[in-house]
Amino acid sequence: MQALLPALAFAIMIAAQCAAIITVRALDVGDRPPPNAPDRPEMTRLSQRAEPLYAICAQRDLQAVTMIERRGEAQDATSRKLFDAFLTVMSARNACREGRGSEALSSYDSVASALSPAQPAQ
Repeated sequence: MQALLPALAFAIMIAAQCAAIITVRALDVGDRPPPNAPDRPEMTRLSQRAEPLYAICAQRDLQAVTMIERRGEAQDATSRKLFDAFLTVMSARNACREGRGSEALSSYDSVASALSPAQPAQ
């Protein structure tokens, strides 16, 4: 189990760097149409509606990866739990890239709930 921790830490570091790149790219797009946007106005409107999804996904991705990193640093979650959370983030990235926003956001939510510290019973 301990042998997996360096590999997991490296994977999380790479994921954080990718999330930062995605965030910068999403924020850089702004209101401009994509460089290869067709001249058809309905396609431009479609791409403009998709841009906020990428920005939201980038923000949620960064939050999820940061949560995974913090739980890993605190060593208060099992390596299996962290690995499963990372796989869920990868799945959410694919869903976002394919335009399945609600699926992506629910995946990011599941990472947050899976890694949230257990609340003590009252």
